[in-house]
Amino acid sequence: MINGHSCLIVGASPEINIRLVQVHAQSHDLIICADGGLDAVLQAGIAPDIVVGDEDSGTFSDLPDHVIIRRLPTQKDETDLHACINAALELGVTSITIAGCTGGRLDHFLATVFLLEYIHSSGAKGCIVDTANEIYLHTGGAMTFDNLRPGDYVSLLPLDSKVENVTLTGLKYPLNGVDLTRDNPIGVSNCIDGTDSVNIETKSGKMLVVISRNI
Repeated sequence: MINGHSCLIVGASPEINIRLVQVHAQSHDLIICADGGLDAVLQAGIAPDIVVGDEDSGTFSDLPDHVIIRRLPTQKDETDLHACINAALELGVTSITIAGCTGGRLDHFLATVFLLEYIHSSGAKGCIVDTANEIYLHTGGAMTFDNLRPGDYVSLLPLDSKVENVTLTGLKYPLNGVDLTRDNPIGVSNCIDGTDSVNIETKSGKMLVVISRNI
C-alpha cells in the first residue's frame, strides 16, 4: 500500500530540470509522474511510485514491478497532471509539489495554476516549482516565508476581484491594510529588505504568491 503525507508530481515540460527533480524528490514521500514526466524522473535516477497518462509524451515500459501504472484514454476531460493530483488526493496526501509544468504550453501551465485552488478545496496544500520560481495559493490569514535571500522577489497576484486588507512585512515595499485588485496588479516584483523572513497577511480573498529566486 502506497502512503505518505507529501507528494512530488512531475510533468512533461520540455524545460524540466533534472537536478530540481532530485532535490525535491528527497523531501517527498511519493513520486507521481504525469506521462512524459517519467523520462525526467528516470534520468534523475529515481523510480516513481505511480505513473499516470495516455502515453502521448512518454512510454511506460520497463518499469520496476512496484510502480503503479494508470493508463488514461486519449480523449478525456482532465489533463494528465490533473489526474495525477487526483491520484495523490485519493491516497490522503496533504502536501503536493508540482514540477515540470512551466516553460511549455501556456494553456497547460495556466490550468495547473488554477489547480492550486482545486488542491486547496480538497484539503491539501499545493505549490508549483521550477528552477527559479515557486507559486503558492494564499486564501486568507497569515503566510510566512523564512528562506528568502537578498535579490529574491515576491509578487502578489489576486485571483479574486479584490483581496482585502493586505499587510506585508520584511519587504522593501511594505503594505499595511491595503486592498489589492485583480485588474491593477501593483503587487508585482517586491523585493527582500535585508531579512530572510517575510510575512503576508490578508483578511479575505484568494491570491497567488510568486517567489522568484535570484539564482
